[in-house]
Amino acid sequence: MDRAIGERCVGHADDGDAPAARGTTAPGKVIDLSRAGPGNFVAKRGFVTELVWFFVEACFINNKLIPVSFVRVALLRAFGARIGRNCRMPHPIRVKASWNLEVGDNCWFGVDAWIYN
Repeated sequence: MDRAIGERCVGHADDGDAPAARGTTAPGKVIDLSRAGPGNFVAKRGFVTELVWFFVEACFINNKLIPVSFVRVALLRAFGARIGRNCRMPHPIRVKASWNLEVGDNCWFGVDAWIYN
């Protein structure tokens, strides 16, 4: 498993002659998150909004007892997410900051997806 991931990671140490090792990225590749610096998250909202979002996300967005997509999509949009048409989120997901989320049309999110946006 590690080998399969390492072969696709941009900037992975085992890439040797791969374009990622030279500092360029190829389209469709996975980015090696160990190269990301700390402090790159910008909330863009106040403390109260973040606190309310924490509870909404825990109670509704990441709730296995809500099997319908429209509840999650509506709540994400209410907190500023820009979600396209025909998007489905029938499974519980985790979203760090809904106001930073932008999703195109016809997307489907899988079981227990974590979105750090």
